[in-house]
Amino acid sequence: MSSASEITAESFYKSEGLRDPFAAVMVSSSKKAVLGKAVSQAVPKFDKLTLAGIFLYASGKQAMIYDSSTGLSYFLVKGKLYNQKRKPIPGVSGIAQDKQVTLIASNKTVTLKLPDKGRKESR
Repeated sequence: MSSASEITAESFYKSEGLRDPFAAVMVSSSKKAVLGKAVSQAVPKFDKLTLAGIFLYASGKQAMIYDSSTGLSYFLVKGKLYNQKRKPIPGVSGIAQDKQVTLIASNKTVTLKLPDKGRKESR
């Protein structure tokens, strides 16, 4: 019984290298500005885009596109490209097909294909 009285919070909870869960989390205003700018970015970098998936809905095909340079996702719906806040990206249109998407901007066209992950050929 005497050993139970010797246990303290410091000896039970080792906080070395961990964040204090009760401390307030602060984000600098410069980081907020960078995040806001990335989401409202006019045209994503086409060379950093990856096609994550194509979905078939009653209204038609929709595609999800990932930008590896910013970590943002974009959605192609009815020929228009939208950002994460569901705002259209001006000057960019596209076509979703079976396993690929073609994005068209005023100065560039790019075709993104679905990766063949885990796909085995049947014989």
